[in-house]
Amino acid sequence: MESLLPLNLRGARSVPPQQLHLTLRFLGDVTETQLPRIDEALRQIAYPCFPLRIAGLGVFPNPKHPRVLWLGSGQNDALCELQSRIEAAVQSAGFPPESRAFTPHFTLARFKFSRAPEVEAFLAQQRGFDADTWEVSEFLLYSSTLQPQGALHEILRRYPALPSSR
Repeated sequence: MESLLPLNLRGARSVPPQQLHLTLRFLGDVTETQLPRIDEALRQIAYPCFPLRIAGLGVFPNPKHPRVLWLGSGQNDALCELQSRIEAAVQSAGFPPESRAFTPHFTLARFKFSRAPEVEAFLAQQRGFDADTWEVSEFLLYSSTLQPQGALHEILRRYPALPSSR
């Protein structure tokens, strides 16, 4: 992933490599009283380690009006199962159901402005992008603080996978 950064696309603001993440559930504003309930619900999730392959690039909302450049993870049943368990856990902690479908991706950059032909050429050049596969061994609860240069993500809690029996 880091081999794509920094981007040479006008108007693109790259996400710093140490801030790259895949959002499994966005919670929005969370109060200090909600945090223990969220933590307790997430600690109940048992899941095995699983491989995650990173491949494919795209943009939201579409190539003619790109606002976000993303790197995909493709269809991964284990990831979707983990996301589903996290969704159920945060609902049990009092959050409403997520209204949007889960679209697993890593945000690589955000565009303040863009030239659609330049972005389309970049996507065509990177067609078939395929990164390494790695083992997912934990998920994290982050706090995000918006700053002028972008969101700053701070790890609040770690939730490890079940120990491997290999």
